[in-house]
Amino acid sequence: MTTPAKYEVASIRKFLKAGLTHIAVISINRKKLNLIQQILEQGGGKTDTVSYYAPSEFITQLFNWAADDPAGGAIESVKPQRRQEPQNSSQLSSINRTVKSLKAITRLASPK
Repeated sequence: MTTPAKYEVASIRKFLKAGLTHIAVISINRKKLNLIQQILEQGGGKTDTVSYYAPSEFITQLFNWAADDPAGGAIESVKPQRRQEPQNSSQLSSINRTVKSLKAITRLASPK
């Protein structure tokens, strides 16, 4: 999160008003998460559907949810997955750039 806490709170209140069943607030800044939680709780209203996570905590929570719903995982695993390939080499990892370069060199060096 790079926006001020009051803007985050306003967004969370919109989600609450829309009836979302779970809202995850994620930030590397624990103080900001605590401030957002404090502002929301002072404002009253239903906040039991809001959870606060550091990024690593949220990833762990995703794994926990997946483990709690193996049938959902089986359903999702058979759905087609779209994998977007990077269009330029600046988006590739160093290993992928090396592999791509080696393939290009191999093509150039191969007799025709």
